[in-house]
Amino acid sequence: MNAFKPIQYKNDRQYLRELAKYQLELANLPGMQERSAIWTAHNDLKGKRPLVTVENRTFAPEIQPPPYCCEPVARMIEQKLLGVICGYLYTQDDRVVPDFYSLVPMVDFKIFGFDRIEHRSVNTNERKIGYSLEHGITDLDRQVHELNPSVFVFDDNLFESEKQMALEIFGDLLPVLVQCPPIGCFITKHLVDLMGMEKMMIAFYDSPNEMHLLIQKIEEEYNRYYNYLEDNHFLMPNNENILVKMGTIGYTEQLPGRKDLHGRKPLMKDLWGHLNSQETSQISPAMFNEFFLDSYIRIAGKFGLYTYGCCEPVDRLWDNGLDRLPEGLRKLSISAWCNEEFMEERLRESNIIYHRKPSAVFIGGPSRHLDEDAFRDYMKKTILAARGGKLEISMRDIYVLNGDLSKPSRAVKITRELIDEFWQP
Repeated sequence: MNAFKPIQYKNDRQYLRELAKYQLELANLPGMQERSAIWTAHNDLKGKRPLVTVENRTFAPEIQPPPYCCEPVARMIEQKLLGVICGYLYTQDDRVVPDFYSLVPMVDFKIFGFDRIEHRSVNTNERKIGYSLEHGITDLDRQVHELNPSVFVFDDNLFESEKQMALEIFGDLLPVLVQCPPIGCFITKHLVDLMGMEKMMIAFYDSPNEMHLLIQKIEEEYNRYYNYLEDNHFLMPNNENILVKMGTIGYTEQLPGRKDLHGRKPLMKDLWGHLNSQETSQISPAMFNEFFLDSYIRIAGKFGLYTYGCCEPVDRLWDNGLDRLPEGLRKLSISAWCNEEFMEERLRESNIIYHRKPSAVFIGGPSRHLDEDAFRDYMKKTILAARGGKLEISMRDIYVLNGDLSKPSRAVKITRELIDEFWQP
């Protein structure tokens, strides 16, 4: 990473300008901007071949140089620019390097007003990954009737500081584009944050009425949250070069773009959304349907298009369950714990993309080097299983590379070779 050695630069400003210039150079590489049409066709179910992405933020400390900027906002901008640059250099995946600096207004959703209090452990590399939470609900039967409204917090000063600094330092090189915050629904994550996994599981049996009421109240708070985003103009078209959860990109012609709204403010129905329920992987399909399915159906119906799933094995919940989700489900996460062949049969004739999330152990496991033969066999199974449908592959939750920084790009290269050899649309 000689191009990023801070010693080459006199100050933060020069360094950030060079990073912005480098991102723009990558964005202008031959064929890069043409990828937007490929993504649009893929998301609109007209693609000719699977697309491959790698989530790099989880192993960013290994591929990015140490921070150079000292001022907090400058360091935040530095890390975002490096995330784009190093993400491309070390994965060589199918994402489009943006020809702009993305500025996203982030709203902290404090469910029922509880602060998220984490206690994180530090590993041998000084990274804080594992954590425990202080749970706000310790007496469900009593507290469920006393919950306060949720609090939505937006740091306007930080947002404006980032915007003005980016514009002032490199706005003449790399345009600054305000984009839509990620829109999703994570009812079961809130439950675990509020209660803890063990208490949640027991409460399904010991306090079912209170659990139904708590889930109903979380759904109501999500509706308040969505109204807050609409009323305060945080929503923007996200059918462009922006991550829309689940490791995928928002390009589509099936949702209105910035020029299509003709002055009206965007609504939830104009946007991509995302839902998942990975925290309830161990409950039965019948219990999931009883407690959660109706809420997910109602909320999913608010989005124009949406993705569903993360690590949970959706095959267990599909028949007479998730298959009842409303029209607009465009991508379904087929995780490492999912029955691939079963879901391929269910999705083959649908308008739902088979969005494969392979096991992270090949790239992020204990081995220093990628076991190419094992990875090739593993991904070949996916490509053969999904032939004849619509396939996307997102390699995610990779937290360590163990020193071999070539593993992500090598995995992408092998996957593309397998697609060339075995894929049939």
